[in-house]
Amino acid sequence: GRPKGVLRSHRAELAGARIMSLECGFRHDDSILNNKPLFHIAQLQLQFLPFVQLGATNVMTRGFDIDETLGLVERERLTCLHGVPTQMVAMMQADLSKYDLGSLRCGFFGGQTLADDVTRKCAALFQDSFLNIYGSTEGLTLTACDYHRHPDKLGSVGRAASEMEVRILRPGAVEAGGLAAPGEVGELIARGPSLMTGYFGMPERTEAALKGGWYHSGDAAFADGGGFITVLGRMDHTIITGGENVHPSEVENLLFTHPGIADAAVVGLP
Repeated sequence: GRPKGVLRSHRAELAGARIMSLECGFRHDDSILNNKPLFHIAQLQLQFLPFVQLGATNVMTRGFDIDETLGLVERERLTCLHGVPTQMVAMMQADLSKYDLGSLRCGFFGGQTLADDVTRKCAALFQDSFLNIYGSTEGLTLTACDYHRHPDKLGSVGRAASEMEVRILRPGAVEAGGLAAPGEVGELIARGPSLMTGYFGMPERTEAALKGGWYHSGDAAFADGGGFITVLGRMDHTIITGGENVHPSEVENLLFTHPGIADAAVVGLP
């Protein structure tokens, strides 16, 4: 479809950087590796700006190379590291014994979940925290889950991030008060100081996405009794088969448990 330009205020950008620092516990004496393009909102907003805001150190590279990444951790004594899931998997497949990675204290990822065994291995690499960050260009960090604090919640994206409100809207509900019951799948909605202003030149799309002051993500999710959220994927990616709703991520996560499967993608057949 047609790309959407997201309008974001300086106030929202600063709020998003602050929220990331609060969730991850970034400090002014931290250092982090930036090995992805700064035009991407995750690289800019999850890493670069929070460290500028704190007066911490950004170490810049032109791209991702696993040996360069691990070598820089050792040489620069990096304390924080972000990776998309494929980068985290690559790191766990590398020979980590060749490097001194003892300076690492905080790791975080986002975009999709990691297989449970990979999550455990990653968490063991970081001294203080290893977080799954869920968000979007429209809202930045919406939820976070630190697997050091919650080792029994692997696969969850956690609860609402600092200064944010998150709800699961019951299917068919039109108002933010129509909440799904624990375990019931619905649409994740959020509000807080880091939300976008709207979509450039798309007033109707903006009105639909920010209905009632809440950002309607279009993501299917459910919360357990403790409020920990699991995101299943896009609402419009749900596969209907045999009269049942099947979310691709549920099948993919089951496939990931097989030791002979490195990666998986589930799609519906016409």
